[in-house]
Amino acid sequence: MKFLVVDDEAEIRELLKVFLSSDGSDVVLLDKGEKVIKTIRKEQFSLILLDINLPDINGIDLLKQIRSADPELPVMMITGFKDAENVVAAFREGAVDCILKPLDFEYLKTSIFNHARK
Repeated sequence: MKFLVVDDEAEIRELLKVFLSSDGSDVVLLDKGEKVIKTIRKEQFSLILLDINLPDINGIDLLKQIRSADPELPVMMITGFKDAENVVAAFREGAVDCILKPLDFEYLKTSIFNHARK
């Protein structure tokens, strides 16, 4: 499998890379949203892990763009804020799940297994 992780926190990106690559999966890391659409047009991913709060674009707005570019690509949102409004908006825009920081890796593993494109 191949994953795209988009988060402005280097520590989160690296934790997710180690976690996701432990079974041999490929992981691409981005710290801003600006390159996401270009990246998903060039490469096929099983799932995107996308932070809601990015420095250059709102994650919900980026999710809308991803949905337009590839409606079938599963996107799991990540947030450090327990903001019900953003979580609801993410699900309305087609997110398959929303994971809160600090990350629960056991839950994350189950959710990825259930939602990733094979």
